[in-house]
Amino acid sequence: MSFIRYFMSLNAKELNEILSVAEHRILQSSQHIEEWSDWKSSGFVDGSYVVDERKGALVTVFSVASLYVNKEGRITKIKGVMKGSKEPIPFILFPRFNSEVRCSILMKSLELLAALDLIRKGCEYVYIDGSYLSLLLSPSSIVRIIFKDIKSSLINNINNVIIYFKEFIDKVYESVETTNKNARWKFIELLSVLVSNIQGIYRRLVNELSVRIDSSLRKNLFDYIALALEENLSLVLSNILLEESKDNDSKIFWIAKDTESRSLAEALGLIGWYTDTSLLDYVWRAKKEALLDVSKIAPLKPVSPLRGTMVGEKGDLIYEPTTALRFYRRWGGYKMWYFKLSKTGTVLQLSYPARYGKSSGEEAVSILYELRDERHGYPKPLAYVHHTAVLSQDLARLIGDESWKNARDPLIRSLLSSSGRRVSGL
Repeated sequence: MSFIRYFMSLNAKELNEILSVAEHRILQSSQHIEEWSDWKSSGFVDGSYVVDERKGALVTVFSVASLYVNKEGRITKIKGVMKGSKEPIPFILFPRFNSEVRCSILMKSLELLAALDLIRKGCEYVYIDGSYLSLLLSPSSIVRIIFKDIKSSLINNINNVIIYFKEFIDKVYESVETTNKNARWKFIELLSVLVSNIQGIYRRLVNELSVRIDSSLRKNLFDYIALALEENLSLVLSNILLEESKDNDSKIFWIAKDTESRSLAEALGLIGWYTDTSLLDYVWRAKKEALLDVSKIAPLKPVSPLRGTMVGEKGDLIYEPTTALRFYRRWGGYKMWYFKLSKTGTVLQLSYPARYGKSSGEEAVSILYELRDERHGYPKPLAYVHHTAVLSQDLARLIGDESWKNARDPLIRSLLSSSGRRVSGL
């Protein structure tokens, strides 16, 4: 604490002046959360994953929890749908690299499937733990770096890569649209589709590039295909969910309880000093509830589709171009709000597609306000799905150990053996 005070004192006068102006502007732009009871159903989704890194693979376990809230007059009924950690989904990710990003992408896909289930059950408002902007800012930088490393080797086969990605996407659509299984079983089925297509596309490209591709680049090629297909899976499921929600007059929102966003703070001249939530925690310290439309202070520019795909020779080929261009042209704009549901509650972020409009954000927060825990200032259904989804790290380790014990192939046993760090007790 003494270090923080010392650091702040170095620029205290300048900071206080900027902070005073920022506080005034935020308070001027803030509004009360209005009561709004004209809703009949809402749904909540949260996912979880744990990963155990073995010598050559990642032993992962996923879960998703969801519930349906039905309102009849003043009576609110809650029904659990997906059972979270009671229905874990084990999966071995290969190759072993970039574990946190890859697991996060797959967990996001599972959450999107759970939200789709709720939409198909007639849910009007669905809340997913996370950030819509983060979804739009995919794919990860690591896959773009890998693509740049192999781009010169792929350049004459780019059209084939696009065709193979499109074939994978068609299989994802077919799997999602033709099955009546719940989100868990759809996810398991899609993981199988994912693995078979990673292997198939890799073999096809190696055969096509055999003369031009150096053996040292084959690992990068496999990594690229694996990550790109994982990213395309998430993109396709995002598109299916948002298009189907539009057709059903439903709306999807993302709620972030921990966000590093600084768009608001930077627009107010506090670059590097505050995150948005830490700034609002300070400004709203005396308020029992508050709501702020970020676009009143900071510009929210639509995300470009060129972030993750190629048009001509420009960009990086991660997303299949036609799918990405269509998605970002329709859904690339976003709205962002911050809100607080009680005096002691934390500041939360709400984000959603811009085409829903401003009033949708106000409606969404009003529902959360009605469903809040007054003491902690947090929506009770979101707390429920979070705790229901949480997995134990020991589960991934146990599954990894059992998979290693049961493996008969020496190569697979080697890949699934415990990491040197764990064997050494570190």
